[in-house]
Parts: sequence; C-alpha cells; structure tokens
Amino acid sequence: MRRAAADAVVLLKNDKGLLPIQQSTRKIAVIGPNAKNAVISGGGSASVRPTYVVSPLDGISKAAREIGAQVAYSVGTYAYKWLP
Repeated sequence: MRRAAADAVVLLKNDKGLLPIQQSTRKIAVIGPNAKNAVISGGGSASVRPTYVVSPLDGISKAAREIGAQVAYSVGTYAYKWLP
C-alpha cells in the first residue's frame, strides 16, 4: 500500500505554463480526500487557528469559475485504512 501510494504521487512541473490555470482550460479534476479540508497545521501544541482557511478544492473551484471551467471532485480512496 505504501509503495502504491508513493508511486501514485504526481508533482506538477510547470514547464508548459499550465499553472496558474489558463483561460483555455475547460475541465479540472480534483481527486483525494484531503482536497475538501484545509489542513493548516498539526495538533496539540502545534495547533494554530488562522483568521480564515481555504481548502484546495475551494481555491481551485473559485479560480475555475473565473474562467468558466468545470471542476469534478472525487474522494478517490482511503488507502490509509489498510496500512499496517
């Protein structure tokens, strides 16, 4: 499971000028359970309460609306439940 998760990680290289989102973009897929949550810090003594937070999905959706693109979201899978 760990190897599959590591192999599935995608890093975006912006060598073709795709980021930030271009006007010609029409569809964007956001996949993963953490996209809906704005994870900003750890817990316990590392806990921080900011004035406001924006989840990745909310930020991408707002940028997509500005150019008229559609955003599709899927939770994907909760693979951590099966990790030892």
